[in-house]
Amino acid sequence: MSPVGCSSPRGTASGIFRQTILVVLVLSEAVLVIVIAIVFAIWQSRSPTTITSTITSTSTINWVVVRKRRRMRGIGITLVGLAVLAAAAANAQLERYMGGGVGNEAPPSEAVVVPYHLDFTDRLCLADYDHLQARCAQEEVRKLAGFAGRPVGIARDPAAGRVYVSTLKVGTTAPAGLWVIEPDGTTRALPLPAGATPYGVLVRDSFLWYADQQRNEVVRLPLPCAPTCAPEVVVSPAAGLRNPQDLAWCDGLLIADTSNHRVVQRSADGTLAAVAGTGSFGFSGDGGPATAAQLAFPTGITALGAPCIVYVADTSNNRVRRFALGAAIQTVAGNGQANSNKLAPATGQDPLTFPISQPNDAAVDPRAAILYVSSNFDGAVYRFPLDH
Repeated sequence: MSPVGCSSPRGTASGIFRQTILVVLVLSEAVLVIVIAIVFAIWQSRSPTTITSTITSTSTINWVVVRKRRRMRGIGITLVGLAVLAAAAANAQLERYMGGGVGNEAPPSEAVVVPYHLDFTDRLCLADYDHLQARCAQEEVRKLAGFAGRPVGIARDPAAGRVYVSTLKVGTTAPAGLWVIEPDGTTRALPLPAGATPYGVLVRDSFLWYADQQRNEVVRLPLPCAPTCAPEVVVSPAAGLRNPQDLAWCDGLLIADTSNHRVVQRSADGTLAAVAGTGSFGFSGDGGPATAAQLAFPTGITALGAPCIVYVADTSNNRVRRFALGAAIQTVAGNGQANSNKLAPATGQDPLTFPISQPNDAAVDPRAAILYVSSNFDGAVYRFPLDH
């Protein structure tokens, strides 16, 4: 044992070496901490909720690990923290594709839109509720036709070159309507029974199908319905629909049974069965069976693939949810909050962390595997890759 004051490492070559190693380790860790702090600061400006949870889950990260026996462990945890952030950033993909601009005939990001339902066949089209127009977007958002009523539903038939639009009543001068826009741009009315209020429309099997929100039924018309045709009720009010607002096809007809807070499927014999939603208002069930989950006024649905995947605009939950028939449901966009200030997503925003106000519909571009989401309240169409 050396006398006190005579054997400090600071006075020996080996002591100086050990101290140098210690300083290097501290500096290395400090650089890593600075990097993670910068990443956290940038990400926090984009997604506070996710960052809070991530910080909590990585709370063992230490700014300075002063005990030698914990130094390598501290560096390892810091590196893990950086990896977590990098993985999260890799999944951050939401963007505002349309809306927030000042133009009409303009590129999508510069256009002013108030979208309701969407359609994607070979391009994205929308029913522009406030501007009383049917519009489609490629390099620019262009008007297809204008209406006296408020457009809510839209469906393209690319093979025939026609677009079908449903409109709501406006005052006493514009009754609810169902319209076809011909390839030459002319518009003509299709037959509607008295008191009908068509919402979502669907082209399938040489029929135009529409959900009648007021009469609580589903009707179809044989196409091309020229010059006229006879509507056929395929789901009657006796089936118990309440305020149905959209249609899709997934091994049969799917209906957004909006005020019953569920999605139902019509079987070949005409009976209905719930495929998502318990029938009670609320939010629950992510990760469990779709039929055991709660929805809140779903107003838009779309489906693709075989076996098909269904996307639901869970409107009053401020979310978009996804499920396969007979399988689990999960949220794919929206954090449950309203976008009260109509903010645009930050660059690379994670769809699950962004507030989408009362989404009205979803549409899929199957070629590019992109999901589009409309929000009438936000005046926007958002989009993100389906591999999210």
